[in-house]
Amino acid sequence: MKNRIILIYKFWKIETLITLNNETRNNHIIGDIHGHGKSLQQLLEHLGYQLIDGVYQHPEKHRVVFLGDFIDRGPTHRLVIDIVKPMIEQGHALSVMGNHEYNAICYHTYDGEGNYLRPHTHKNTKQHEAFLISYPDDAERLAIVEWFKTLPLWLELEDFRVVHACWHEGKMKVLNPYLNEDNCLTDEGLLGIFNNVEVSSIMQVIDQVNNNALGGGEINPHMEQKCL
Repeated sequence: MKNRIILIYKFWKIETLITLNNETRNNHIIGDIHGHGKSLQQLLEHLGYQLIDGVYQHPEKHRVVFLGDFIDRGPTHRLVIDIVKPMIEQGHALSVMGNHEYNAICYHTYDGEGNYLRPHTHKNTKQHEAFLISYPDDAERLAIVEWFKTLPLWLELEDFRVVHACWHEGKMKVLNPYLNEDNCLTDEGLLGIFNNVEVSSIMQVIDQVNNNALGGGEINPHMEQKCL
């Protein structure tokens, strides 16, 4: 498999694009969109994707693998979700969960004692502000949060592995009991994580790693099989 790495920053406002080529199709791996829907549109069209019946798809059957972090910061959250959600649901893209989706899930989930798993502090609310403003209707926003839960924490595909931060088999093994067969967090698993001090601390470590994994501007090409 021949790997071609392209780092894209200021122009696209999307942190990383990695193209993995195999014999049948390209996998365009796109990370950290953060609410920049117009930049995502431009990038997809630059890569040859076409809007057909309301869904971006590639005429040569190439696909996108998103690394999560669809939300927070940018000005066009609805556009991002309107693009990525149907692409994933109709098989033109895959995705893993980013720490911003995980944080949003916790922000909207009660702990069973009348509090939220992610406290509604000024700092936390400010981080989600752009997402909250984009979806002022509670029911609509909760439906998007429910969709976030369908995003796996990691993917192990035939040619490569995908995770938002770093592939750490030890931590993944500890998390496995809280996930379904698709490596997605279950409602029971989410609460179980927060009620288990050991596992909760691991999730915090993963969240912190996620926040720094792609932000430095450098990717080691020799690590692509383990950290995407």
